[in-house]
Amino acid sequence: MAEDGVDVLQERMHFLREAEGITEDEDDEIDERMTILSGRGYDLRLMQMENGNAVLGMWYDDLLEIAKDQRLVILDPLRFLHDADENNNGAMTRFMRIVQQIARLTGATFILLHHTRKGGAGDGEDWAAASGAGAITTAARWQASLRPMNATEAANQGVPDEMRPGWVRLAVDKINYGQQPQPTWLQRTEGGILMHGDTPSHLSEIDRIAMRYERASNGGATVDDLY
Repeated sequence: MAEDGVDVLQERMHFLREAEGITEDEDDEIDERMTILSGRGYDLRLMQMENGNAVLGMWYDDLLEIAKDQRLVILDPLRFLHDADENNNGAMTRFMRIVQQIARLTGATFILLHHTRKGGAGDGEDWAAASGAGAITTAARWQASLRPMNATEAANQGVPDEMRPGWVRLAVDKINYGQQPQPTWLQRTEGGILMHGDTPSHLSEIDRIAMRYERASNGGATVDDLY
């Protein structure tokens, strides 16, 4: 379930199929296994506040029905799923318990997309980087964060400053049931799709030269920059 309209979701799926090179047969199989819904214009509250008390929201029963036949449910964004003070630990504990209850009743795993606090996770991983009360992260069993490449990292990775906005760092900040993996770099491709990519520091010398020539041909470098 996403906050964007149907047209935007269809466009993103088009670019994702193109980026992954998905065949028609694979596309048909994906359509059978995956359902994408637009939440635009709907009341998606799983919890709502009434006279200072947290009660089940308008969308609780609908989501319970949607999730009962699913193995994985992704909801975007968390902020649309309640109307409480997101900085209130008591309210957010109640909200996360509601999500856990739906997961228990349906057997589905839930991923909630959420914003980071102002300033984000800084230049490193931070399990408390999520916006709002710490109860959100405390209740989660797994948390990953995305943040843009900073200037120091760009220099270390051999990424020109003008190309830095095209790189995003994915890091697992919290994991309860496994070993924490190393952070990885993702590159923005057409349509905003994030794909795993090797930064220049991980490329061979031949690949780096080819990359520099490509930049030069696109007006992003001079001949002197190639050596």
